[in-house]
Amino acid sequence: MLKQTPLNAVHRALNARLVDFGGWEMPLHYGSQIEEHHRVRKDAGMFDVSHMLALNVDGEGAQTFLRQLLANNVDRLMIPGKALYSCMLNDSGGILDDLIVYFLDPRHFRVVVNAATADKDLAWMFSQRARTAAAVTVTPRRDLAMIAVQGPAARAKVWRALPLSKPATGALGPFFAAEWGAFFFGRTGAMFAFEHWGLEPDLVPVAKSLSGGYVPVGALLMSRAVHEAVFDSMENAFSHGSTFAPNELAMAAGLATLHELDEEGLVERSARLGAKLLELTQPLVDEFEVVHDVRGLGLMWAIEFGEPEKAGRRSWRMIERMQPGLFAQLVVAPLFAKHKILSQVAGHRMAVLKALPPLVVSDEDVDYFVDALSATIKRAQRMPSSLTRFALTAAGIG
Repeated sequence: MLKQTPLNAVHRALNARLVDFGGWEMPLHYGSQIEEHHRVRKDAGMFDVSHMLALNVDGEGAQTFLRQLLANNVDRLMIPGKALYSCMLNDSGGILDDLIVYFLDPRHFRVVVNAATADKDLAWMFSQRARTAAAVTVTPRRDLAMIAVQGPAARAKVWRALPLSKPATGALGPFFAAEWGAFFFGRTGAMFAFEHWGLEPDLVPVAKSLSGGYVPVGALLMSRAVHEAVFDSMENAFSHGSTFAPNELAMAAGLATLHELDEEGLVERSARLGAKLLELTQPLVDEFEVVHDVRGLGLMWAIEFGEPEKAGRRSWRMIERMQPGLFAQLVVAPLFAKHKILSQVAGHRMAVLKALPPLVVSDEDVDYFVDALSATIKRAQRMPSSLTRFALTAAGIG
């Protein structure tokens, strides 16, 4: 029997089409998928993610316990509500699951793990608590429902439904959370990639991303300590210069970019679409022998190819003798020529294809890319002579 979320009765009342999603009865859509897609893009949509599991980790040893379990250091979390994306590791350093941990105070944490690995994660945490005799309690909260609200009007919709929550949630930045009554509000996504690993750099140069290359504009973000040490007087006010003089157009372009990032919820959208891209492409590892790994974070994504165990091994070795990593060209070149998708290898002599789609990429774009990628890998794995010649020519070898 399929598991059901606390909102199952609501989905049925709304005539949702329910499907088996990893052992859970989950809604696929409520009528027109296209209409729902446009609603989320232009306004807002709600998604039941209650099949994921929230855990409370409490006690005097909570911080030490999580420090031992996770790849990232929870000691970096010092502000109540701050969240950290991390991986839970096994004894050999392998990854059991990726998760988000929220810091409430040094004795109280909220952890959210993925649905497919929830039972395994929970068993591992219980076993480590027993082994280390940690002074913690780990409490699975299946009594909670989790809803993801996404879209440019997401926050406005939430505040309309729960107007009294706005003072507590209005200032939340990406990867922060706040408790309000019986509710736990959290914002996902990160403005900068380094935030995913809890890094706190002293200097962050920001350039082309501020205007998309439309006009020359840049910015240098710095920690308060660096700012106070460098710009400590009027005499030092010009310590940081630029080859470009300030101009109104550049400033307007930069402000417009920041406005769009915020109003359109592009950071949150990139997190959602990146997760979708990873979910749709990870099965390629089992489908094709030549695919050895698929990985990504947000909308930064990559697929790694390797020598197949059975069919195509001889052709693979022949191509690798010509140039290591050349097989990736059998995918990159047709993706562009036949599907108009521009991608590139991750580096010289690397059989890794990477994709960095724009933040405005749509659900349909992701679906199109996955279909095109699957068809291209299927053809490339057979390695017909015409395709091989094409790749060799593209690589400047043939």
